[in-house]
Amino acid sequence: MRKVLIVSDSTRVGGIQKSLINMLNLIDYKKYSIDLLLFNDNHTESINNNVKILPSNKLLRIIGSTSEELNNANLLDCSLRKILSFLCRVFGSNFIFSFLYKFISIDGKYDVAISYSNNVNEKSMYFGYNKFVIERVKAYKKKCWIHVDYLSRKRTKIEEQEFLKMDEIILVSNACKRNFEMVYPEFRNKTRVVYNMVNRNDIIKQSDEKISNEIFDGNVFKIISIGRIEKNKNINSQILIAYKLKQAGLKFKWYVIGNGNDFIKIKKEILKLNIDDCFLLLGEKKNVYPYINSSSLLVSTSLSESFGLTIVEALMLNVPILALNYPTLKELVPQDCICDDVDQLYQKILLMLKNKKVYNSYRSKCQYLINNSIVIKQINDVLGD
Repeated sequence: MRKVLIVSDSTRVGGIQKSLINMLNLIDYKKYSIDLLLFNDNHTESINNNVKILPSNKLLRIIGSTSEELNNANLLDCSLRKILSFLCRVFGSNFIFSFLYKFISIDGKYDVAISYSNNVNEKSMYFGYNKFVIERVKAYKKKCWIHVDYLSRKRTKIEEQEFLKMDEIILVSNACKRNFEMVYPEFRNKTRVVYNMVNRNDIIKQSDEKISNEIFDGNVFKIISIGRIEKNKNINSQILIAYKLKQAGLKFKWYVIGNGNDFIKIKKEILKLNIDDCFLLLGEKKNVYPYINSSSLLVSTSLSESFGLTIVEALMLNVPILALNYPTLKELVPQDCICDDVDQLYQKILLMLKNKKVYNSYRSKCQYLINNSIVIKQINDVLGD
């Protein structure tokens, strides 16, 4: 039996975390012994029982916590994270984490050690998973998972050194692999594609949960968007479309699930355009599937995505999707689901709202193009090499 260690940030709400949980639920535990180290291990109830969860420590938990999470914790932990965050901005994350990791180690040796969360940037607390695997773990093979499209990132010396020390670099789509190799062509012989695992049965089961939110209207055409409210999710485009649809006299409700740095800014824009009756921010939800399942359409306006897990989850619930184009999308969904610009997205939604036959015809064409058996084979290849 091969011994595998996976290092990640947490299992809080998010695409990377959800993909990890799905993967752990479908691994063959007769072949693999899986240890999991989460920096923030406060929420592990969703992890497969076959997985051995290694205890984190106070320092790693602070590193792996968001500032919002620690606002509800004791004052000392909250203050320490703020100090560490400040030091990362001033001196760089690599320098600070090099010091912090001197006090942390992992016992034993593994056949494969995997860094499952990638760095956000070099002055951020969302950093250090590759570094931890490289410097603090003993393993015959070391691999890292990349969940971002590298066309939206700059080449850095620190990541270059990290990738140099990895035996393999896993990307979540062929498009992401191509784009990564454009930025780091010297690592072309190290890259491999593993699509994100999607557990359809689990999604359907969770979608049965009752929605208690009274503002989620069941008697109207409901559009839903999910993701952090920040620049990359391009919520302003959704607001513009909603404004134009309302001006055209169409009846609908557009719900956005998520939180983020731009939440207050977006809320002010909604009020300014007087669309708060049809464009509503629901905040973060632990279980988004009942909301997706009760919606007529899921819309994504992201400027960049490595995969687009929410899009795939909607299709698993037979909810049609429309999305602005990004490189990976053509691998996942039919061309009819993809819009080249905001105006085309608006026109397609307009037609669906005006003509139910158009909507039903479109819905019948929406499907996910990747088979999970392909993903299982890809995962086995990574764990088995």
